[in-house]
Amino acid sequence: MNHWELTRMVCYSVAAPALLYVALFHLRNRMFASGIFYLAISLLFCWYLFDLTLVAAGVNDREIRWIATSITIVAAGAALWMGFNAS
Repeated sequence: MNHWELTRMVCYSVAAPALLYVALFHLRNRMFASGIFYLAISLLFCWYLFDLTLVAAGVNDREIRWIATSITIVAAGAALWMGFNAS
């Protein structure tokens, strides 16, 4: 693992819980679009952290990359929802 991968790992480890906290705050205050968006981004960062550890260990994770695709679709849908609510 090189220093760029370590930097990504630290950033994902810090950002995922922080985004989860923000998502829970938004969901508690009935801001569902932004809450779902932040929750999806938090889960995506958790997935990236898991994927980074698998790749660093030399494991091929090509068969389970659909997980990141579905989380990205949810985040994009929530971003569209926020955009429509803003206009």
